[in-house]
Amino acid sequence: MDPLGQCLLFYPEDASLGALIVDMGATAPPNPGSEGLLIGTQVDCVGICFPTSCVIGANFNPAGCNTTPSPQFIRGDCNNDLTFNLADAIYHLFSLFAAGPPPACYAACDMDIDDASNIGDSIAMLNLLFLNAPPPPDPYPSCGENPNPTQFLDCLYPICP
Repeated sequence: MDPLGQCLLFYPEDASLGALIVDMGATAPPNPGSEGLLIGTQVDCVGICFPTSCVIGANFNPAGCNTTPSPQFIRGDCNNDLTFNLADAIYHLFSLFAAGPPPACYAACDMDIDDASNIGDSIAMLNLLFLNAPPPPDPYPSCGENPNPTQFLDCLYPICP
């Protein structure tokens, strides 16, 4: 089996891959058992009994196997209708103080990316709408992935494609 271009657990001498030796040049190899994408040139190791395959000029990308895309949303679109307007601030306030339904995407309501959904976010929405405040962090004004990968707020039902 050709391991190149496939997600695999990195074992530089994995017999299940046909006894593979990986040359990563000056790059430190990942720890055995690390999951990632292996890219390089696979050649037969001619004249050597073990290994049966060699990979030269290898690059191992641990992030290359993350096939789960981040949810896309519009920052400020708290009611999840693909637009940012006064209805979003009202929806957010209703969900915070009047037992309204929770937002489908909490990250969209977090205008100041402080990992909290609170009245400060509603105020930021109103400031943007009526006081010409600076725009919130991306993704705004259209759909996009959250550029803050450490944000912990759920986005369970994003409406963006």
